[in-house]
Amino acid sequence: MSVPETSSKTRSEFAGMRLTSVFQGLHDLRAGRVVGHTASVRPQREGAEVPVTELFDPARADQDIVRIDRLCRMAHAAAYHAPAPRPTRLLVPVHARLLDTVTADHGRAYREALDDAGLGQAPVVICLPDPTHLRTMSLGYLIGSYRLHGFEIAVRLRDARGLEDLLARTRPTFVLIDHNQYAGQAARMASAVKASEQAGTKPVFIKLESAEQVAQVRAAGATLAQGYYFDRPESEPVQAVQG
Repeated sequence: MSVPETSSKTRSEFAGMRLTSVFQGLHDLRAGRVVGHTASVRPQREGAEVPVTELFDPARADQDIVRIDRLCRMAHAAAYHAPAPRPTRLLVPVHARLLDTVTADHGRAYREALDDAGLGQAPVVICLPDPTHLRTMSLGYLIGSYRLHGFEIAVRLRDARGLEDLLARTRPTFVLIDHNQYAGQAARMASAVKASEQAGTKPVFIKLESAEQVAQVRAAGATLAQGYYFDRPESEPVQAVQG
């Protein structure tokens, strides 16, 4: 397992797979600019792309998943923020099995690793999975622990019907919601935007693929969006709004 020199094309390796960090833009529809990116990993073996599910194979031991997850997050931060931190936020995902395997003080190891790499001041946001994926840890505890170590929090919500409960129990900085959850429900989408913003949470509508879908999100009053309509995940982060 290794992380080579830092650059926008930083690559890592694990179990014979080459891991490349890729980034997809978060687009501010009002300001017309990119305000951040979400990170993900693109595994390859002998030059051919392999499914991410093979990297995070459920059959792997918990400690291997923890090692892979930490490796990816450091590679993402190095690829994005080195040699000089960008002003835009980087959202890095944390695997649910790490959250359940590490029993306390979440965020400490990552904060120390970022500090050691000279990236302590880089704007990195921890992106947590949907609460239904957590076996033992409560979302409230995890958010509190990561915030204690100076991280902003995003939550990827699988079912938009859980938004009200999420905002009642915790108030992440961002909540990522598939816009398809509100297909044909303009009033409900607008209500979700209003409720999120009143709670101090920024909704990000993801998986937008057409101008019509972007228009629906705009009409609901949302500011942040992501999807193939704008850009696809690439190793070089896009810096300008497309379309």
